[in-house]
Amino acid sequence: MLETFLNGYLQISNWTTVFFILLFVIAVVLLKWLDKIEFDYTKILILSMFVGIILGLLGNWLAGEWPSIKLEVTSWYGLVGNGFMDLLKMIAVPLVFISMIRVLITTKHDFKKLAVKTVIVLASTTVIASVVAILLSGMLPLTDSLTKVADSEYAIREVGTFVTTLRGMIPSNMVDIFAKGNILAVIVLAFILGVSLKALETKKEVQPLLQLVEAAYQLIRKVAIFIMDLMPYAIIPLLANVVITQGNSTLLGAINFIAVLYASIIVMFIIHLIIVKIFKQPIGAYLKAVKSPLLLAFTSRSSLGTLPVTIDAMTTKLKIPNGLADLVGSFGANMGMNGCAGIYPTLVVITLATMLKIPMDISFFIMLIFVVVLGSFGIAGIPGAATMSVAIVLTGMGLVEYYPLLGVILAIDPILDMGRTMLNVNGTIVAGVVVNELEKKK
Repeated sequence: MLETFLNGYLQISNWTTVFFILLFVIAVVLLKWLDKIEFDYTKILILSMFVGIILGLLGNWLAGEWPSIKLEVTSWYGLVGNGFMDLLKMIAVPLVFISMIRVLITTKHDFKKLAVKTVIVLASTTVIASVVAILLSGMLPLTDSLTKVADSEYAIREVGTFVTTLRGMIPSNMVDIFAKGNILAVIVLAFILGVSLKALETKKEVQPLLQLVEAAYQLIRKVAIFIMDLMPYAIIPLLANVVITQGNSTLLGAINFIAVLYASIIVMFIIHLIIVKIFKQPIGAYLKAVKSPLLLAFTSRSSLGTLPVTIDAMTTKLKIPNGLADLVGSFGANMGMNGCAGIYPTLVVITLATMLKIPMDISFFIMLIFVVVLGSFGIAGIPGAATMSVAIVLTGMGLVEYYPLLGVILAIDPILDMGRTMLNVNGTIVAGVVVNELEKKK
């Protein structure tokens, strides 16, 4: 009876399972202690990656002697790793809904035209970034090793026509679109509500509702930050499980993904410089002006944390007016991020589609770009914005149920985030240059 309880219910058939659980608990205690003494967060994430790889390699090696490791240890580790990704999926839709409404109702009247121009520029560069990622993903072997992670039980999903996509964006039932995770319809609903609230903002009766939106945003942001604070502890089991079940070949796939992402970042950075040149800004002077915020963004991995330095570079070195720099900087730190919301989600979706052998034709890529751009608004003001962006884009593409297949990519996020954040900040500054030149011409 006891043996059945241990083996069948608790999934602990021998000492190895207890040993790996104990190792994970020790790792969690260590990370918690490092966080308590305010150890650098980036270093904590990188340490989590190494611990996950070591546990995974050890488990893969011992699985030859104790095959139960692949079932029992991965099941226990999946409780934490996959549970973390479930929380991400849970928060994605309400986060983008509330954030979109808040962005619309907090736009100042005096800056309405500037805001529209800024949003158009940021959205345009995000489209270009997504296209760059699509093109490079076709040129480089993105998932030779990662495709082994996919299981035959996953069904192939067909992408609908452009007309059906547009039709699906029209919200017909408020409850239904949230229940089904129809992110496009949620964004449209948020836009309608946000614009309507903005038109009524001077009315006394609406003030409590405006305060409710702000309160809801602060709450949902706090919940999102709470979830992202769990990331160091989730990285260990996510990476360990992939290595245990697939061996070190998946690490080669992860390195391949890093190479494709950074190649896309470099190409997009060059496009940024071309845009700067077109809008009459000498490239040499521009690079000299932006080196401080870009370096800080690369090392800190925080667009919001870099914002004061970003605005200072725009105003003092690029001679962009203070009001415009403040507006573009604030918008660029919260929407249309070329790295986190453009390149990264695009590559992740293509990786997942490759794993699942989903046909990728022109309609698939048009849909992907469309969802990426819409999903890039209003979620970047929190740590781990790229992870949230991926959850939103996968929801929009109808692939969110396959999120667990991306454990190895999520586990290497600290390495990816440095280049992404640098590109985000550069995209914001480029938007400032463009909008400023457009205002001069006007």
